[in-house]
Amino acid sequence: SASWTVLLAGADRGLVDGVRILNPLRAANTDGIDPDCCRNLTIRNCTIETGDDGVVVKTTPARAAKYGPSENIWVSNCVVKSTSSALKVGTETAADIRNVHFSHCRTCDSSHALAVYARDGGTVENVTFDDIVGTARRFTDAPRHRLGFKWWGSGEGIFVTAANRRGKTGEACGKIRNVSFRNCDLTCESSATVVGRTNSVIENVEIENCRLHFVRQGSA
Repeated sequence: SASWTVLLAGADRGLVDGVRILNPLRAANTDGIDPDCCRNLTIRNCTIETGDDGVVVKTTPARAAKYGPSENIWVSNCVVKSTSSALKVGTETAADIRNVHFSHCRTCDSSHALAVYARDGGTVENVTFDDIVGTARRFTDAPRHRLGFKWWGSGEGIFVTAANRRGKTGEACGKIRNVSFRNCDLTCESSATVVGRTNSVIENVEIENCRLHFVRQGSA
C-alpha cells in the first residue's frame, strides 16, 4: 500500500484475522492496520511488515467528531516488523482511547517496540501489553532522499509520551493513565521511556516482570 493499508473507520464489533501485509520498510505512512474510532474490535493472527506503524489505535480529528472514542480493542498473536512503532496507541488522540489490550505478539526490528502517545487532547487509559517478545533498533535518516526521510525513535523497547505537536505548545495534549507492561522480553538499543508534561501528567504506568536486553545493533 502507498498509505494506511487496512483502515477501520468507526467500526463496531469487527474482526481482522490472519491478514498478511508486506510494505516497503523505507516508505513512510504505510501503516499496517489502523483502527480509528472503533469499538469492540479484535485483531489476531496477522503478519505485518511496514515502513510505518504496524498496528496502531487512534482517533483522528474528523472521525472523532463523527464516531467518538476508540474502545475495547484486543490485538493478539501478531508478528510485526516496522520501521516505526510495532504496537502503538496514538499519535492521533482527538477523542478518548480506552481499554486496548495487546497480548502474545512479537515485534521485529522496530524504532519503538511498544508505544503509547497522546498529542491531541484526548485521554488514553486502560492500555495493557502482556507477553510481548521481540526487538527494537535505531534506523538512520535519509536526508539525501528527495523526500528527506527521517525515522522516529531510537530503538526503545517501551515508549510512553504526552507532548504537544509542533507549533501547539500552549494547548493540552491529553492525558495518559493506567498503562501496564507485563511479562515482556525485548532486545533493544534504548530504554523504557516515559515523558509527560505539567499540563499532561502521565499516571499509573506499571512495568512488571519485563526484561530489556540492551544491545547496540548499529543503524539500519
